Amino acid sequence: MNGILTTDPLDVSYRWSAFQESKNVFMDILDVIAIEIPCQACGRRYEVTLKQIALSQRMMHDGCPVRAETECPPLFYSGFVDCELVQDIQRVWSRLEKEAHGVSGKVILNP
Repeated sequence: MNGILTTDPLDVSYRWSAFQESKNVFMDILDVIAIEIPCQACGRRYEVTLKQIALSQRMMHDGCPVRAETECPPLFYSGFVDCELVQDIQRVWSRLEKEAHGVSGKVILNP
């Protein structure tokens, strides 16, 4: 079976379909990496995943008509990280998983 790599640079579900079909579980790195930000109102700190940021960037790219961040909180995330950096991380992670799979291995993250 051939893997099909999505070429849309803003596709947040960037995966190799052959890996999914073979029942191997691969990590969506954008769900794992997060940026911890402070809330200006309460002082608590919250995590925003790169997947949330990528979705926000996708909304902007698709032309979401909202003008103010307060109207659509997810749009607020779009400027947290450069869109190209998010895409690069996703591409490199996918490539690393493919390479590991090629030698019957898997990529793991140590705490």
